Amino acid sequence: MKAAIYIRVSTEYQSTDMQLRELEKYCKYHNLDYDIFEDNGTGTNMDREKLKEMLDAIDNGIYGKCIVWKLDRFSRSIADLVGLLGRLHKADCAFVSLREHIDFSTAVGRMQVQLLGVFAEFESAMTRERVTAGLQAAKARGKILGHAPRPFPKSKYKELKKQKMTMTQIAKELGFSRSQLFKRLANIA
Repeated sequence: MKAAIYIRVSTEYQSTDMQLRELEKYCKYHNLDYDIFEDNGTGTNMDREKLKEMLDAIDNGIYGKCIVWKLDRFSRSIADLVGLLGRLHKADCAFVSLREHIDFSTAVGRMQVQLLGVFAEFESAMTRERVTAGLQAAKARGKILGHAPRPFPKSKYKELKKQKMTMTQIAKELGFSRSQLFKRLANIA
């Protein structure tokens, strides 16, 4: 049986090394041939390139097992998780999550996946709430959030204005929207 290993990190600054090491060890122990599908992005977004590629291959019968390091690497939403697991089941592909000791090929494993999916969704919601609360607290303390605005090129603006360009043309040339251009002009006047 050939296995599909799926690994994911949320940001480009994180590493998949630990996930991959444990998953490869599992496959070697169970004498499984495997291919690796690696994504970089949030687990709440189902529009992940390698996830789609792997699922298409599973639908075509290439893999009989899908192995992940941890459930939240696969999905952060219970609705998405149920959909993914249903798709795997339809394709006769067993699902294994190493950290949670889940094997989708058993009735107990299917029950565990549903329960753990609820907790993964809860954890994701709690993280969102903590981040939102932290941002609100920072704003209340007067912290300015986001990146600093890029400098406004006054001399370039004046040059374009002399060429009798429209405000829309000037905004486009400077890389601003019309409303951003007017806001910048109001701030420098």
